[in-house]
Amino acid sequence: MNNATILTKSIITTRILPVALAILLICSYQLYWLINEYDELYDQFRENIQETLRSSDFEELTHRVEEISRMQYQGRVNVSMGYDHDRKNSLVKSEISADEKPVEQQNNHMTVSPASFSSILKNPEDLKKIGLNMQRGIHSAIDGIKEIDLNYLDSILTDKLCSLGLDGKHRLLYIKQNPLKNTADTLNQIGNLNFKPTDIFSLEISTDSEYAILVPQWRIAVLKKMAPVILFSAFTLILLIMTFWYMIHMMRRQRQLEEIKDNFTSNITHELKTPIAVAYAATDSLLNYDASHNTPRMNRYLTVCQEQLRLLARLVEQILSLSVERRQSLILNYEDVMVRELIESIVSAFLIKNSANATFKIDADENLTLTTDRMHLSNIIGNLIDNAIKYSHGHAEVKLKAFRNSKGQVVIKVTDRGIGITREQQKLIFDKFYRVPHGSVLNVKGYGLGLFYVRSMAENLGATVEVKSVYGKGSSFILKFK
Repeated sequence: MNNATILTKSIITTRILPVALAILLICSYQLYWLINEYDELYDQFRENIQETLRSSDFEELTHRVEEISRMQYQGRVNVSMGYDHDRKNSLVKSEISADEKPVEQQNNHMTVSPASFSSILKNPEDLKKIGLNMQRGIHSAIDGIKEIDLNYLDSILTDKLCSLGLDGKHRLLYIKQNPLKNTADTLNQIGNLNFKPTDIFSLEISTDSEYAILVPQWRIAVLKKMAPVILFSAFTLILLIMTFWYMIHMMRRQRQLEEIKDNFTSNITHELKTPIAVAYAATDSLLNYDASHNTPRMNRYLTVCQEQLRLLARLVEQILSLSVERRQSLILNYEDVMVRELIESIVSAFLIKNSANATFKIDADENLTLTTDRMHLSNIIGNLIDNAIKYSHGHAEVKLKAFRNSKGQVVIKVTDRGIGITREQQKLIFDKFYRVPHGSVLNVKGYGLGLFYVRSMAENLGATVEVKSVYGKGSSFILKFK
């Protein structure tokens, strides 16, 4: 098991799992809290709708009483009520009499002791039952004098439902029970309900009749009332999940940077050791094998030393350039550069080292000039040529083209017939320390700074760089100077 795998498992165990568990617990608690909140609002809405029906019925009764008073009705209405404390039940009876007929008094009420009455007052449910029974008693009396005004009742009901956020959509039914036939007949219906599903709320107004109100999808009103809470909970959860994802992303990024740093250290060490070792061996040969009397051998060894020292200087220069650029104190020396002449000088240097492994073709106007920093432009083109040679199978064919496009931009194009770059890797090749892998190994030696240097310096020179590549067929790197 390698260090990366151990590090990954350690991160998952010590960081990701506890945070994931914490988020899971928070989500579970919020879900539990939302369900409880919904249940409470659900019960509250049911009670509110039921109370709306009862209060609307009471207002309709009041309305009929006022109309009866305006009719100058000469009769009399008696409503008596009793309460059975043991059975938790109240008894109501009403009587109607005209003026010419005396009211027949009946002993239909119960005597309630002060202690029992005190306990009744302490129980809200008992008081509610007493009120409902009293309302039924009034109904049985008033209904015999004047018929129920369903239109008036429905108008009140509509307003009250609207105040609850139910848009007044409902269907009101007036149902009469037939004890002889054991059936129920709908005497009348009113309202604006025209779709399903619905929930039914009922109110018994006498021993053989009741109101039923059908309210469609009133649960949606519950959810609407909970909308701010739901949205806030959703926002909190999304924020937590995004924070968790960002944390994982940053940890993965840190792990990748650690691996890239290790690879960079290994690669740059190897790159620096190689020219040092070659130069050391050449110098050792000059000192120990008396090469001073053999001019061709001495010249060859000195040439090798010069090439290796030049390579070392180039590596150090790139690293220092990146460091200077990072500190934003890079100094550029602009001058007019003959582009073809510069390209030919760079190619000549590569031909000395790679005469047997590379073929170059230059297509550039003799008079094409560009105002830029000669040294950095030379390094940029040199990096692109070096990659074209390194990432070609066998003999490399490199084409360099420079021209001025229709927009007046100077374009320098470096094309090879190498191994190419996949579409996914094209998004990453300009990142610092990134190197294109081939299989499970890096087949070409390098340190992952070349293309990053190319892009960074091109931007400092006011240019853009892009790549066009087909995997297995080659690549083209295009520089465009404003």
